[in-house]
Parts: sequence; structure tokens; C-alpha cells
Amino acid sequence: SLAANSGEILEAEEINITNATVTIGSGVVDHDGAAALPLLNVTGGTVINRAAVAVLNVDDSDFRHESGAVTTATIKAGTMTVAGAVTLTTVYARANTTLDMTGDLQAKTITDLYVGSGVTLDFRGGHVTITNAIHLQGCSVSDLTIILDPEQAISFD
Repeated sequence: SLAANSGEILEAEEINITNATVTIGSGVVDHDGAAALPLLNVTGGTVINRAAVAVLNVDDSDFRHESGAVTTATIKAGTMTVAGAVTLTTVYARANTTLDMTGDLQAKTITDLYVGSGVTLDFRGGHVTITNAIHLQGCSVSDLTIILDPEQAISFD
């Protein structure tokens, strides 16, 4: 694990994880210690993240984000599960990926969500707010798997 225990700090400009099981704690920050981790690349493996991240790339991984804001997240393959009261500014869910917002009962916000063909969106529990209409990228709504509670509604542009 990286700075996963109370009081631990890890300053970095970039973290690359390949085919590993890792927990990233909230003590992971920018190299100047003042801001979110600038870049996190995850390829394969299982990662739990509790750090704020500017740019997140998830490729063929089981990624769980539990705290800290994310400015831009790109899910190229695999699953991104979101837990905690977090804000994701821009999320790109590429073809055949899963964005699972059911990690817990806390409120989550996505400002802009871009989705491709074959994406699964799991918004059960009603604890996610999508600020803007969901942006379809070279696909139609029928190309997606959308899991909602009966009373939930989402919009697309």
C-alpha cells in the first residue's frame, strides 16, 4: 500500500500500477505536497484509491475510488466502482467498460460523463448526480447497459 496509514505522506508526480493489488491512501499528494496526485495510471490488477487525482487512467483493472476528487478519469477497460462522497469532474467510459456508482450510500457527483458502446452504467441506490446530460460517443442509448432504480431518471445529449 502507498501512504494508506494515518500520518503517512507520499509525494509524487505520477504513479503507474501494473498487474498489482494496491491500496493508495489519502496521504498520496502532488510532489509539492499541496495538491492532488497529478497522474495515476492503472493497468491490470485491483486498486483501491483514497487520494485526490487530477488525471486517472484505468485500463483492464478493477478500480475502486473511495475518496478525493478526480478531475479527469478515463476507463479504457475494466470496472471503476465509486464509493464515498466524491466529485468526478469529467469521466470517459470507453467501449465495454463498467462505471459502478453503487459502492456505498454516500452522495456522488459527476459533472460530465462521456460513454461509448457497450458501457455498463450502474446507478442503483440513487446516490449519484450527473450535472450535465450524458454524452454519447459514437453510440446510441440502446448500445448501453443502464441499471437504475425504478424512480431514477437520467438524460442524454
